[in-house]
Amino acid sequence: MTRRVAAWVVRLELPILLLATPFLVFPNAARSPVMLVVPLLWVARRRALGRFVRRTPNDWALALLLLMVLVSTIVTFDILFSLPKIAGIVLGVGFYYALAELDFKWFRPAVAVYLAGGVALAGLGIFGLQLDNKLPLVSGLVNRIPPLFSGIVNAENGLNPNEVGGTLLWFVPVYFALASSLITRRGARQRVLLAALLLVGGLLGSLALLVGQSRSAILGLAVALLLLLWLSGRWGRIATMLIAAAGLITFVAMGAPQLLDAASDAPATAAYLGSLDASSRVEIWERALYAIQDFPFTGVGLNNFRRIVPLLYPTLLIPPGMDIAHAHNHMLQVAVDVGLPGLVAWLALWGATGAMLVVIWRRSAPGPERAAAAGFAAGLLAWAVYGLTDTIALGAKPGIVFWMLLGLIALLFLSRPRSKILR
Repeated sequence: MTRRVAAWVVRLELPILLLATPFLVFPNAARSPVMLVVPLLWVARRRALGRFVRRTPNDWALALLLLMVLVSTIVTFDILFSLPKIAGIVLGVGFYYALAELDFKWFRPAVAVYLAGGVALAGLGIFGLQLDNKLPLVSGLVNRIPPLFSGIVNAENGLNPNEVGGTLLWFVPVYFALASSLITRRGARQRVLLAALLLVGGLLGSLALLVGQSRSAILGLAVALLLLLWLSGRWGRIATMLIAAAGLITFVAMGAPQLLDAASDAPATAAYLGSLDASSRVEIWERALYAIQDFPFTGVGLNNFRRIVPLLYPTLLIPPGMDIAHAHNHMLQVAVDVGLPGLVAWLALWGATGAMLVVIWRRSAPGPERAAAAGFAAGLLAWAVYGLTDTIALGAKPGIVFWMLLGLIALLFLSRPRSKILR
């Protein structure tokens, strides 16, 4: 590959990844070689720019995580069963480095495209979810919504509301953070229009969360909004402390088991025979811990938790035949999939990303970029709360959004002009 050809490949990196996305989101044995697109893009960047990837604070964590994914392909009992998750991770890391590589002038357009995807997901969430009646206050409204998108491939009965709810958490706080930043600034009419559009996006995403009735996701969004309120200024911090005090009183009055029951989600698929209450969640967590104890260094392999539970760790409270797709906790699930070294990499990834967001917030003047950082932080916090009682497994299709979000954070951290950060 000549340097000139490599330079053109690097310029077209994101379009190439987008073309590869359908093959890696719905992979099979014949399509698996498409995963080579990601390392080949890195080779082209090495030829054109002298580096495989742009250095970011997440590099070592990602290197360890990818190493453990490779280990998981060795220990998995069925590579084709693990293939969708493997392909999802490869694609996600490819998007992470492609976004981190962008020139800063593309940051705002990239965020705009990202948020447009959130609006599309909200539309699917409102009209394409598997409906359930978990919140009596909204059940009447939900049952009136026509299932316009219920025939989606691999989700003929509708999208899983818990997965959609968890994915929306990476979008909704960003809408509200950016809208708040624009509303509080004096300026042109177009700024007001943009703020209105962002508010509409946030409200649509919130409505989709309400329709899906994912209590874990709704709780996560509430915590995210509290963070945004805290970051808004002195009066916001006072209001946050008052709300937190009221929440603590409620926690003490109701007790932890009742609150866990309220936050637990009854899966809305025909494969599930009942509601996963607090006791059922604890039983799933116990099975995950058993698996981690038995396979501490390698994990059981990606996507294998649902198969090993009935074989090695049969449940007592959960009826036989129930498809327990994951551990319903993001940290336990990562450890089950790729072992304790993979969990260390996962936590390091979160820690490095959090550190980048803190630096961006402290060094940036009030404005869109600082607001975006607040929205990104709130979205990650919301998902972390959601991930205590539910999760989107490593490599799952919606997880691509997570990697895109991390890429945007890395781009903002690495490419923000220092003169503007410190102004």
